[in-house]
Amino acid sequence: MTPGDHTVTFAIPCPPCAGDRTFLVSVRDGHADTDRAHRLRWALQHNQAGFLGGTIAFGYPQNELTQESEAFKDTMLAMGFRTLPPYPAKIEAPFIHQMRGALEFTQVTRFGTAKPLKTVAFVGHSPEGYEGYALTCNRVRETGAWYPRTIVPTRAFYNSYAAQMPGGTHDCLVLETVASPPSQFANLDMVVLCGCGLGEPVSAGLAEAFVAWGAKTVVAVGNKRLDYQDAMMFLTGIPTRTGEAHVPGFLDLVRTSTIGSATAAALASVLDYYDSHAYADIGIEGRKPRLRAFSLGSGDLRLRASRR
Repeated sequence: MTPGDHTVTFAIPCPPCAGDRTFLVSVRDGHADTDRAHRLRWALQHNQAGFLGGTIAFGYPQNELTQESEAFKDTMLAMGFRTLPPYPAKIEAPFIHQMRGALEFTQVTRFGTAKPLKTVAFVGHSPEGYEGYALTCNRVRETGAWYPRTIVPTRAFYNSYAAQMPGGTHDCLVLETVASPPSQFANLDMVVLCGCGLGEPVSAGLAEAFVAWGAKTVVAVGNKRLDYQDAMMFLTGIPTRTGEAHVPGFLDLVRTSTIGSATAAALASVLDYYDSHAYADIGIEGRKPRLRAFSLGSGDLRLRASRR
């Protein structure tokens, strides 16, 4: 059959059987040998809509720390990812039930029930002494007032740390209470974590936890004390200056390259920027860049909004 031609003519020997016929042809992609992220998905049947993956960003409610989640949200929506009803694409100071609900959200498809959430970002703080293991970006459910609560990624830290938090463990989102069995986050193509300590490979507990529970790729951005100007340059690129071309950031690069290569290139751009002229610009000569970033999991994965 010629591509795009959906008409086939043939003879029917029996007159009572003559008439128009509709044939259902199912086609399955088969390029797994050249695209490791390919999932051998079935092509859509006539008049069926695509199953688009969802996105959401959770942001810290103070200072400038919501800029990162805003940039993430804008990029993901521009790439074709969608919101998850009833969750908007960005939630500042989210309630625990909003974070948990988005991670557990399911949708009925023609193949059964599936989780449409594909990309998610957490932007917040890690308490001193627990860098990389906890992220405070949520608020008290009962009153709605802002107060830092903690996402605790592992069972070990649930016992030793969460119980010490104000209000006790009931205010903490423990990933094990959401991610069981271990493949519970297999729907997540990319998790972006941005906060103090989250860029330290030696304390990558939160990133490792998401990977352990099935997330394909986790990008951690930060350092022991993260400068959020650095984080924004990593995500959105180096600001344009007179006579200089804009240097793309991670969210620009991930549109056309793999997550791993986008992470490495964006980090290199920030470090080169400080090495070349940033010290004099910000008036603290000799300051060492505080930004670190790394990716865990399938760094060769390319983001795609559509899922069939």
